[in-house]
Amino acid sequence: MVSCKGFPGLGVLFTIDDSRFTTTESTTRIRHSTLILYFASMKKLLYLSPLLLLFNACNNGNDTPRSENDLDAVRNFVQAALYGDYNKAKTYMLKDSLNLQQLDAIQRVPLSSDEKKGLASASIIIHDVNHVNDSTTVVVYSNSFKNNWDTLKAVKQANEWLVDFSYLFNHDMDTSLNKKDSLNNK
Repeated sequence: MVSCKGFPGLGVLFTIDDSRFTTTESTTRIRHSTLILYFASMKKLLYLSPLLLLFNACNNGNDTPRSENDLDAVRNFVQAALYGDYNKAKTYMLKDSLNLQQLDAIQRVPLSSDEKKGLASASIIIHDVNHVNDSTTVVVYSNSFKNNWDTLKAVKQANEWLVDFSYLFNHDMDTSLNKKDSLNNK
């Protein structure tokens, strides 16, 4: 008697139960048949492997959600930087040479473990939002750990909001003016 079991995608496993064969002959033939079918099914998987690798390569692991608006872009960028995840921060930033160079310089600043923990647990405080036009916003913010006021610019390019990180270094006027105005109003 021959019975077979099907395994989707892996072929078929045959079992031979015949009284004409002695136990050792039967066992040997079953093992031999099973091995042949096993390797035949592995051949199918071998052909599928490059396709699986190709599909995996197409998904570059970028599970970072897009920013929905200008404030979301600034918040996502700052939060990633506070966590020390500079690769994620890059996804929310304009990718020009100056921005990449300045982010790389910030990334190399040595921090103590207490500073890293403090920054990672810090809250982002938005002090002022200036909508310059429909595709540019200047945001004055600080974090609860250091409480230094900084300014970032969010720009809309190709229907996506991104942070111009270089604005932080090149333009401190908004930060100092808004900080004085805010302190005078209190």
